[in-house]
Amino acid sequence: MTRIRTGLYWVTLGGTCLVLLLGPWCFGAWETWWFWPFVVVLSLSTAALGLRLLLVAFGARDDAIADGLGAAKSLRSVLAAYVVFVVYAAVRSAQAEVHLDAERAFLLFLTPLLVAIQVVVGLETGHARWLLRAIFINLLLLALYGLVNHAVTGSRLVLWEPCYAEYEGRATGSYFCPDHYSGLCELLAALCLGVFFSRETRPSYRYLAVVSFLVAVAGIVLSQSRGGGLTLIVMLGAIFVCGMWQWPKGIRWYSRGAMASALGIMLIVTAALASPYLKRFQSYVQTGKRTQTFEERCDTAADSWLRTPRGRMISAAIRSWRTARVWGIGPGMHRHVWPHIAPTADGDRETNRWPTLTNHHFHSFEVHSDWVQLLQEHGLVGFALFLAATAAAAEFLLRAMRREMRACETVHWVRPDNPDYDALLGGALAVLAMTFHSLGDFNLQMPATTWVFAAIVAIALRAATWGRETGTEETGGS
Repeated sequence: MTRIRTGLYWVTLGGTCLVLLLGPWCFGAWETWWFWPFVVVLSLSTAALGLRLLLVAFGARDDAIADGLGAAKSLRSVLAAYVVFVVYAAVRSAQAEVHLDAERAFLLFLTPLLVAIQVVVGLETGHARWLLRAIFINLLLLALYGLVNHAVTGSRLVLWEPCYAEYEGRATGSYFCPDHYSGLCELLAALCLGVFFSRETRPSYRYLAVVSFLVAVAGIVLSQSRGGGLTLIVMLGAIFVCGMWQWPKGIRWYSRGAMASALGIMLIVTAALASPYLKRFQSYVQTGKRTQTFEERCDTAADSWLRTPRGRMISAAIRSWRTARVWGIGPGMHRHVWPHIAPTADGDRETNRWPTLTNHHFHSFEVHSDWVQLLQEHGLVGFALFLAATAAAAEFLLRAMRREMRACETVHWVRPDNPDYDALLGGALAVLAMTFHSLGDFNLQMPATTWVFAAIVAIALRAATWGRETGTEETGGS
């Protein structure tokens, strides 16, 4: 029985590691012929975990399962919220008109849950910590590959395949789209900030975090992702506000002053060395002439944005959602309704008036906004359920960070209460990064990114359960 249990454990660990570490190197598992093999591996590792749970139910001893079930009990509200959404997504997928695309859309929500359950319930604490370090190193290697590939080939190749012509000159790494490469760099930056601002971090690891963070920033800048640049600023703002809660108050304010100076220097250097990147920001929205009033300039900026490809896709998706506000048009259906919703709404067939924009020169497979696509395809009900699950996870992480602040703020050099604060802070920043960047992009439509993100958040949630029972009531802090 022990050998069977051990074998099943290594199937769970091995399958999870294979999906998380190899998936991003296979074009993000985006294309079908990469997506399904990884889903099969993930299904096998989940089945192995199920058999271990069955053995425990019949009296077998499994210390990893026992610890994991304890963590899952503390996380029951977060897990329950996401399970409710997955059940809703399953029902809507069964009702969709195009079953193949609906199935893939559903698996993009189900498979992250399977990853999270395996991390929380199925792995030993030591192996969960090791997995986070492996993800960190893998993200660093992916970011470095993107930089080297850009320096050597100008990113004309994505691994062994030619790049898309419209992305020429922008770093893409192992993904075809530079914005998705930027998404990986953002996850790396989140983990780096978590390691750097944790009081338990050894000096050598802190130096590694600084170097890795600079690599992540370089990847974001060379990808020329506007969403990536804004997301990086948002993460640094979050660090400024609450990232140093583990440190005494005096050190917090001293560090904030140093951070503000470093950020100013970084922005100046970026402005001096990354002019093509800044031009992408400047050219995206035209704000009109200085002689116009403020309202007129706002109208000009809005009209300019609506004429961009991203503006057309998002506005069309919102028009589509209005036809099925409560339940949505169905999972995976955006790409199929695109020809009908692409033209702007100012056309009139009866008066032979053509729409201002016919949008006939490109096809929108994704909305380029995960949140808008969620609203369009799953309706207000699905949007609210997913938002509730995201809020539950974020609240759980923030509450654990506040407990750590209370434990450290009274005594100057008290030993930190949570030895995995780097995972906790890194996971919270990853949630912030993906939540914000998904407003204007579709990183979470990339399976490998979704799986890695789910693992990072699951490890953070597991770390947040440490010392949960001894927490006191929250107090304010700065």
